Amino acid sequence: MSYRKRKIFFYLFFFIFLLAGCAITLYSQGYRLNTKELTLSKIGGIFILSEPAQANIVLDGKPIKNKSWFLQSGTLIDNIIPGSHDLELLADGYRPWHKTIFVEPSLVSEVDSALLVSNHPAKKAKSDVFSITPLGTHHVEKDASGTLSLADTILPGGEFISASPDNQFVLTKTTAGTYLLSSLQPTSATSTPIDINKLFYTLRTSVLKLGGKPALQAVAFHPQSDAELFVATQNGLYLLDTTGNDITLIADTGVQYLTTDTHTVLWEDNQNRLMRYDPVLSAAQAVARDLPGHVTKAMGITDTNRPDIIYLLDSKLLAVTSSTATTSATVATRAVYFDISPDKKKIAFIDEDNKINVESIGLSDKTSFYLPVNGAITSFAWYKDSAHLILKYGDGRVYFTETDGINPVNVYLISDGVGTYFYSETEDALYMLKGSDLYTFPFGQ
Repeated sequence: MSYRKRKIFFYLFFFIFLLAGCAITLYSQGYRLNTKELTLSKIGGIFILSEPAQANIVLDGKPIKNKSWFLQSGTLIDNIIPGSHDLELLADGYRPWHKTIFVEPSLVSEVDSALLVSNHPAKKAKSDVFSITPLGTHHVEKDASGTLSLADTILPGGEFISASPDNQFVLTKTTAGTYLLSSLQPTSATSTPIDINKLFYTLRTSVLKLGGKPALQAVAFHPQSDAELFVATQNGLYLLDTTGNDITLIADTGVQYLTTDTHTVLWEDNQNRLMRYDPVLSAAQAVARDLPGHVTKAMGITDTNRPDIIYLLDSKLLAVTSSTATTSATVATRAVYFDISPDKKKIAFIDEDNKINVESIGLSDKTSFYLPVNGAITSFAWYKDSAHLILKYGDGRVYFTETDGINPVNVYLISDGVGTYFYSETEDALYMLKGSDLYTFPFGQ
């Protein structure tokens, strides 16, 4: 071989060596050639955590081994070229799950709330049911004759109102407007229902020296006591102690709306104010004044004794206030329904144009999206993972959907022709009343 040829081969192999070295170095640093765009970029990854855990994974049409087992949660797919990728999860007995995942260089995109929904139809559980209301791990039923029952226990009255914080006592109401307090413990001294109307009028006269018998507009349990009740009338709000036979006037203005939760009592008075009662300090205060409408729903947001408060008016104004605020902050002006997630970290609300909005409490994170479903959403319930919603439409259709808003949004029709419904977190099942038939839909297998 001539000197000239040896020199050419030397430079050729040296050039190949340099190219190979650079390629190995770039490869080791996570760079890959994007054959679609003919660009060099760092790889990324996708971490998948699904329910059921052993779902079959298909990425861009290619099956991927699911690495989930009892010592490892989820599957990490690495060496993925940045860009959009089609991810599909499949499992026998479940409806397919599909999502477009965008992978960024040097980052791992997390899919940690992929929930596959059972493809089994809802099951008929019972007939001759007129209405259903959730109560702890059970529910109250009303049959066609007007009889209320909880499991095998018959409740007095014809309308279920609420349960005590420990679910040991219930409030019911007769067709004549009499509120009854009953114990669910057969051995309890209050196994005979207490006539709240009669007790209220008696103590109002003997303790407060007030005459007359104003109509009871609402009655609610004290957030931290099953023996104390808040009683609302057209001219005041009272705290009634059913065991100590005592009564306290909380406010001397009429009550338009009353609700209680774990830590607070909220009501709208007839002076266009949203009021709050602090059970710890035994004090009432206005948290919002000059309301441009009437309250349709109000809730305490945080789990503290001085919570932030979110409220919705019939004017479709959704706002947030607190015990220390002098003004309210507007969240939305066209909202028709809202609720707080089970983990107390998110607020979801529906606009009048059916847009679904999900906001993180205390953060700027917000997702807004529409579902590819016709009709008006009238209400919804949060699923237990705080990442999905159960939506009911005006014509009785019930859907299950994600809240991330990333297309395509996985939305599943659960049933149609539904009237009353509620989700039981302990059973992970949806109860639906269709006519006089009660159906259940378990989300798991």
